[in-house]
Amino acid sequence: MHQVRVLVVSQYQEPWVLHDLADRHSIEILPGACDAEEARPAILSFRPELVLADLTMPGIASLEPLKNLLPEMQIILISELERDIYRTFAYFLGADRVLSRDSLAEELPAIVHHIEELVSCT
Repeated sequence: MHQVRVLVVSQYQEPWVLHDLADRHSIEILPGACDAEEARPAILSFRPELVLADLTMPGIASLEPLKNLLPEMQIILISELERDIYRTFAYFLGADRVLSRDSLAEELPAIVHHIEELVSCT
């Protein structure tokens, strides 16, 4: 089974939920990046299926060109709060979804499972 490659782009520590997910799903946690500038070479090198990015990271406005590097890649922005304004901003930047830190543990397993199914079909 193919492992879902996950890149975390954040100035903070990677979400703890990823390690819990790795025990139950076939995911590979890639070396992370601190900002969008560092994410670019990581995306080109590792070709992740999923990018988790902090909504408050430096260079967030340059997220949209990152999506163009690998259009099939899913980008999820993580914020402290889940509000419509953040969701609108996230979609404007090219993100597929925005999740609050509180909902990450609940929603991420289904997202990873969906990506696993997509990858296994290709």
